[in-house]
Amino acid sequence: FALLTASAQRDPYAPAIYWHLAQAHLAANRADAAWTLLDMGRALPGGADHELLRQAGILEARLKSVAPDFFGPH
Repeated sequence: FALLTASAQRDPYAPAIYWHLAQAHLAANRADAAWTLLDMGRALPGGADHELLRQAGILEARLKSVAPDFFGPH
């Protein structure tokens, strides 16, 4: 985590770092933190269009279609 965090501190507007941090959190069984990081990356200017983060949006849409109650009220 230290190297990924250092990268985010150097360039917090690099969307890919949020994807890689999210993957590290998923591997550590921290899905809540992973989705927060993906949301943060997608909130950056152009972040939602970045290839890696766009994949997260597609996955989230699929999950919402099969388990809408998991995501709570909108």
